[in-house]
Amino acid sequence: MPAYAGKDILLKVNTTGATYVALGGLRTKSITINSESIDITNSDSTNLWREFHTAAGVKTFTATGQGVFLDGADVNKVLTNMMTTTQVYLTEIVIPGLGTFTGNVAYTSLAFAGNHNGEVTYDVTIESAGAMTFT
Repeated sequence: MPAYAGKDILLKVNTTGATYVALGGLRTKSITINSESIDITNSDSTNLWREFHTAAGVKTFTATGQGVFLDGADVNKVLTNMMTTTQVYLTEIVIPGLGTFTGNVAYTSLAFAGNHNGEVTYDVTIESAGAMTFT
């Protein structure tokens, strides 16, 4: 079974309605998918073993990335949007050898940093703003 390089995970945003563009400069990426459970344990549960409702609970999808800031219209558009409104963008997260997550996400955090003698870096966090699909 082949291994895949982490650099090949892509976070692609569609800010134009026409095409996806990779959010540039990212060095690290992390994806978390959660499905909350609802505890329905009660005094009738067999030996009081915990029981969960299987068809309920809030599902969330969060992705983070950190990297070198490259002057790009898409990052600037996301930043401008975060300063004025809360718009969601159609986004793809491509994981090589596994598949692609697609859906509307809100860019909930965007931070910039830099040392005097170093590059400008940025951190971005996105969260699902509706159902995500996986292909």
